[in-house]
Amino acid sequence: MSPGGRLVADHLTEALSGVVNNPSFRRDAAIFLSLPKGAVDRLTELVESHGTFDVPSTEVLKYEQDCKLEGQGPQVLAAARLIRRAVRSIERNEDRRQHLVDFAALMNVPPFDYEGFSRFFSEIPKLDTEELQRGAIAVAPTVVDSRLYSDLRVISHGPVEDWKFVPVVVARLQFDESVAGQQALFIQFTEESLADLKREIERTEDALRNIGRRFANRSFSEEKNAGN
Repeated sequence: MSPGGRLVADHLTEALSGVVNNPSFRRDAAIFLSLPKGAVDRLTELVESHGTFDVPSTEVLKYEQDCKLEGQGPQVLAAARLIRRAVRSIERNEDRRQHLVDFAALMNVPPFDYEGFSRFFSEIPKLDTEELQRGAIAVAPTVVDSRLYSDLRVISHGPVEDWKFVPVVVARLQFDESVAGQQALFIQFTEESLADLKREIERTEDALRNIGRRFANRSFSEEKNAGN
């Protein structure tokens, strides 16, 4: 609490304004902020070893099973990423503590064990560099988790004996901020549009590999000098 008894989580709620009122985010944030120290340390080691929150799904699955998150692993990682980014934008450690305690109260997680989370919110050079790079290109909502599901749609035209089943793929995309009032959106692909998407992804991956070979970890001044 602030000296006047007022919650001081304003900085975090403002930084997370796109998702803070979303029931799904509040649920995921509450789960994350309620984790015991052992689970927080495991999460810290996981993202630190990869230098990113984009951890392989097999490792996320093992983490959620070991920590008994009941299928909420990707969602908890997504919430952790957003909260850590907001907290790291607060300069003073003392302020981070108070903002987190009050933010946890807003998420209905009192009392909050800040000491159990101190390592997670401290400096992690490789991870912080990756987050800065992501922030530099954050001109649009960023997908932080995706799931694909196969399904069948019934084409009910004419007599019942003429009805047909059409296979489709449903994609669930979760973003780092609210999109159209939702933290996650569902979109549908036919077999043809999924094949088109696959070709576009392969083409984009080739382009990213070429860009990475030329520009990865190079500063603007280095690239400018190379062109002279």
